[in-house]
Amino acid sequence: MSERSPTELAEGEGPTEKIEILAAARFARKLLLDGHERITWNIQVLDGYDIFFSAKVIQDQRSEILCEGHRVGLRGVDRSRVVAERTRGTHFSGQLDLSLEHAGCLGDAAGGGRPYLQLEFDNYFSYFTPKTITLQQSKSASAAPDVESYNSAIASCEGQKQWERALSLMDRMLGVGISPNASSFAATIGACKSAGQWAMALDQLGSMRHAGVLPDTACYTAAIDTCEACGHGELAIRLMHELGQVASDESLPDDYLSEQALLQMPRRTDLEELELLLAESLEKCPPDATELFHHLRSAKRSLATYAASHG
Repeated sequence: MSERSPTELAEGEGPTEKIEILAAARFARKLLLDGHERITWNIQVLDGYDIFFSAKVIQDQRSEILCEGHRVGLRGVDRSRVVAERTRGTHFSGQLDLSLEHAGCLGDAAGGGRPYLQLEFDNYFSYFTPKTITLQQSKSASAAPDVESYNSAIASCEGQKQWERALSLMDRMLGVGISPNASSFAATIGACKSAGQWAMALDQLGSMRHAGVLPDTACYTAAIDTCEACGHGELAIRLMHELGQVASDESLPDDYLSEQALLQMPRRTDLEELELLLAESLEKCPPDATELFHHLRSAKRSLATYAASHG
């Protein structure tokens, strides 16, 4: 691949470049990143030919070993995050927005070298024909995002079931020294819920306690709904118990739990008792009472469906 060392991209709209890509060759343009900027690109292949294009953020991962009393730096495997999937065509446009949309692309700056954006061009299609492309780039600086900016980005992951991106954004927050709040965790649990990742939802609930953030109603409700939807009724019941204990904690502010959650608690308690009765009945059902067993199991499924639809 024809490569250059990473270069700085000046703020504003840069001049249109014309780049020749030889037959069967690959070319990469590398742009150094500060961490919060927004970079856009517009690429056109002349004469109507097709090429392959992709974009990713790369950060060198480095480590050290002690050799004869001296520290020796070792270059490890580069950490990369795809921004634009490899696509064939004649025109490509896109952006890298490190302030919000792609904030999760960067890891802890202390863990490696300075990150850079790599635009990759592959002249594999029409193998023997050189291609000429025009490349237009622009860069605008953004203020370092705050916790609310990250929360908005994480919340957007729920609708697209992007639970891994939500977790990545949480890691990025910690990496840049921003402390997640209850809304951050609630949004992350919501993203896990949308993808059916009940174990990760519970893990986030536990992470809140380790971070000294008190789980609120939104966090508990999302975790309970996730467990119910994934068929883990016992875990949901356990979380209901925890929610009840939180509600009875007199040291909490009066508005800590929402009015809606408090109104739902008696209903959830009734459902909880019925769930336990059905679970016990299934356990005690005689092995040869096949028809009774199926009726009990059907009742348990119906109860779970009702609870989910009235959650």
